[in-house]
Amino acid sequence: RSTYGTIRYYAVQPNQYQQAGYDTADSADQKTPAQSRLREPRMIWNEIRNLLSSQSRNILGVMSGTSADGLELAVVSCLGSGKSMKVNLLEHSSVQFESSFHDEIVKTFDPSLSGVDRVNSMNFLIGKKHATAIRSFLDRTEVKVDAIAYHGQTVYHDPAVHATLQIGEADIVSSETGLPVVF
Repeated sequence: RSTYGTIRYYAVQPNQYQQAGYDTADSADQKTPAQSRLREPRMIWNEIRNLLSSQSRNILGVMSGTSADGLELAVVSCLGSGKSMKVNLLEHSSVQFESSFHDEIVKTFDPSLSGVDRVNSMNFLIGKKHATAIRSFLDRTEVKVDAIAYHGQTVYHDPAVHATLQIGEADIVSSETGLPVVF
């Protein structure tokens, strides 16, 4: 939930990016172990709301900070809702980015090196790289994940106007993992 109370939900139909010309794992005939185990992403908004407010659900939280050196992934079990919700850590992993990817992200922070075209292309590249790391994590875990809470990559802060910008295309993360993504 942002300062302004908005939550964006993404539930992407399978092969949406393949139809748009993007290369996705969904286009392959063979599914990864995580894809075989996960629920179908064809969810309507009420189903997503019901999932997030259900008595019990497992959420994969994904975070990358301004250091841009990697991702933190944590699966938590959420029991209940609201102020009485109980959250238990089930599994955690850290993923280190290769230095060339780190350098590309950091260039995006600098307005003299990065315009809207770079931010746009990095949005898709970061989404793809994050999706690959998330899928690898999901392939290794035995825990059933119901949804992904995805922060993206922070590339700009402007405290004077209380603004921040996170990029990393959540639709790609959803399409690549077969899971709904809350961004």
